[in-house]
Amino acid sequence: MRVSGELSQQGAALYNLALDDLRFLGGEDGDVYEGRDADGPFIFKLVPSGADGVAKARARLDFARYLSDGGVRIARPIPSPSGAMLEVVDKGGLVVVASKVTKAPGRHPNPGRPSEWNADLFRKWGRVVGQMHRLTKTYPGARAFDHWHDEVDSFIDWCKDPDVQPFWHRMRVHLETLPTDGDCYGVVHNDLHFHNFMLQDGEITVFDFDVCHQHWFMVDLGIALFHALWGVPLDEPVRRERFAEDFLTSFLRGYEGENHLADSWLRELPTFAKYRQLLLFTVFTDSWGGPDVSSWQRRWIRTTRKQIINDEPVVSLDAFFAGR
Repeated sequence: MRVSGELSQQGAALYNLALDDLRFLGGEDGDVYEGRDADGPFIFKLVPSGADGVAKARARLDFARYLSDGGVRIARPIPSPSGAMLEVVDKGGLVVVASKVTKAPGRHPNPGRPSEWNADLFRKWGRVVGQMHRLTKTYPGARAFDHWHDEVDSFIDWCKDPDVQPFWHRMRVHLETLPTDGDCYGVVHNDLHFHNFMLQDGEITVFDFDVCHQHWFMVDLGIALFHALWGVPLDEPVRRERFAEDFLTSFLRGYEGENHLADSWLRELPTFAKYRQLLLFTVFTDSWGGPDVSSWQRRWIRTTRKQIINDEPVVSLDAFFAGR
């Protein structure tokens, strides 16, 4: 959703920026620009919002700043000239949130390049997730974030496939049984796949905190596993199982150096990988519904739907658990 020209210009002016000097990158929920100033490259965002959205945007930036202060390498929020974490343009009830963050250096890791898609990367990926989870245990601003059930209920409403929706309901019933104490639950990134971090000189920098929630730490682990498996074909179960074992062994070696999760929680990995599968199926059946959808997208939706309805796991983790 593009922001109107006048609101865009006003939002940029609050940061002493001119949109003509920035490069438009696109964006699904607003406008995203890239620029450079005396302090280096940055990302500037303009997002339409309601009144509650302003508070949530402010909370996400505060959480990101908190993680950065704790030593996590992130795209750090840059205050406006007035010192605000974000600026708001309100014109006749149309509200736009403007924010600016440092641009994460480097590029996305390439799964087709063994020199960077390897055990060392997976260990560092796990380490940064563990670091974030350790820090969130003492984060004082958690009350500003929605809880897991708000997300689940929104996806139950969003899912229009009558054969898939019952699996969402079953997921919700199971999640209701899980504890939500501070050792396993808190504000999490909730979207930390390899397209939401950059790699440079062997270091990971995290960005995009737009869907942070109060959630189980296992959500971030399920996301990491699901997306790491993205490049291994769904119709090669043995290869997927072997990759999952190797990935999790390295990932958890990094994670455990920062934060500990009991084995009983790791046994929930199939649940949270399935949670991610349900979520992405719901998103993609909507966003990939146009006439220009590619053959591989249609094949992914068809194969994933079959896997959900047949109640098949995302990947067998028997080899991984046997080795623990």
